[in-house]
Amino acid sequence: MKSRKNIEYIKSQLLQYKWRIVELLLLSFFIGLFSLTVPIFMQFFTDEIIIGQKWELLLRTIVVFAVIIILRYLIDFFYEVELSKVVYGKLIKKQRYDLAYKMLYLDTKYLFKDNNKLAEKDLESVIVGDTDAFRNILSQTIKFLTELFKLLILFIILFYYSIPVGILSCIRIPIFFVVIRLFGVPLDKFNESARSSKSVLIQRIKSIFLSIVPIKSMCLESSVLEKIGVDINNYTGDQEKIAITNANYQEINTAINTFFSIFSIIICGYSIFKGNMSIGEMMLVNNIQSRTTMPLFFFNNFYLQYKNCFPSVTRLVNITEIEVESSNKYLKKQTELSFSDVRLEHICYSYDDKKNILDDVSLVIKKGEKIIISGDNMSGKSTLIKIIAGLIKPDFGKIFINGLEINNTMELRDYFTVLLQNQNDYCYFGTNGSGGEVSLKNLKLVKDNNKKILLLDEPDASLNKDRLYEVEDVFNNAETSIMISHRHMEECLKDSREIRLEKGKVIEKEGQMIINA
Repeated sequence: MKSRKNIEYIKSQLLQYKWRIVELLLLSFFIGLFSLTVPIFMQFFTDEIIIGQKWELLLRTIVVFAVIIILRYLIDFFYEVELSKVVYGKLIKKQRYDLAYKMLYLDTKYLFKDNNKLAEKDLESVIVGDTDAFRNILSQTIKFLTELFKLLILFIILFYYSIPVGILSCIRIPIFFVVIRLFGVPLDKFNESARSSKSVLIQRIKSIFLSIVPIKSMCLESSVLEKIGVDINNYTGDQEKIAITNANYQEINTAINTFFSIFSIIICGYSIFKGNMSIGEMMLVNNIQSRTTMPLFFFNNFYLQYKNCFPSVTRLVNITEIEVESSNKYLKKQTELSFSDVRLEHICYSYDDKKNILDDVSLVIKKGEKIIISGDNMSGKSTLIKIIAGLIKPDFGKIFINGLEINNTMELRDYFTVLLQNQNDYCYFGTNGSGGEVSLKNLKLVKDNNKKILLLDEPDASLNKDRLYEVEDVFNNAETSIMISHRHMEECLKDSREIRLEKGKVIEKEGQMIINA
């Protein structure tokens, strides 16, 4: 089922630029013709110049051959340029844009939950890695068609000069694929094992580099070396098996090629003896018969590329099948918005279907309020900010703005400007430098925004104490502002209201009115 969906997806992508692909196939036809220049030159040189003693044609023949070689190079180069334009400039560029748009407006629950769905950390690997794998499949598909054209041309010429050699080459195809199958099964097994052991080795090396200090301080060098030694042995052992299997396959394939070449020479030799073929034609036929193996090798490589890249295509297909809401349906002009209060009722949220990080949270945020959210690590502060901002959906509960229930979280984004904890993620604004420099630049960015409510997740974390006034300035000048802080900034912000979270629940602070029904 997945395979069929993947093929349909690849087909739909290619059909978007079918005429450009037809152009590539026509170019491949000429490339196939020009690839015959060497055997044709050998045939003419042997029959006409050497055996026919027409040495006066030598210089002219060499010049013509040189011109053909240059033309062949130019057509090959033009083919690669056009292929790159279609695959990179058209298909992949459009796909990456479509994916970026879709991810931006995906149901964010899909991003934050890990129940066989896309994880937040995987976004980069999808847009970069999976599309690169898909690009490889697209280019391989087009090249497969071009190699098929070349193979057809080679068979037409073989049957024209020698029907027996043409039949011999056709027989070779099933034999080739039987041998591929015999070696492909153990090779797949060894490759999978090697990939697995390589992953373990890489993770082990990473963990060592991240733990150098404790390893040295606790005198763990010998046990660490022993563990990595086992992983290195496993990986190199798998690589050895792959190399041996490949070498064996290459030797058997060379033997098969030699066998068929000898049979081809015998058939052509008999035709020469009967007077039905010249020596030059025998050289041409034998050369072309050998060339039929090249597309076969490519077909095998094509199959392996598809097999390796299909998981990436499956992820892309799964993402494209998710329906997303267009931003235009919800986002409104600021002049159209009014704001009096936000009300959360009985909000619950958990990551990975585990214990609730937010457990039956209810609270009211009124226009003009300055609120500081405090609490221990893992108490749910950042999650609460994300829910208020409409970045994630609660598992349970309701959100109201101005007394109206919000059914789509995207509507919340009209009202909020959000600065989350990892401020380096805002690098697309061109913020470079130390953590404090990035924080100051991002604070200026949100200060210039005209949304109704400002949400700040530890904006003061990377700032020196003497720069906290800049956070205070942004916090106080917003119409309504909510900030997470571990630095007890309520001492600097006398008019602020504090909401404290403990184990996912809101508790009252100094008798302030906080609903926690």
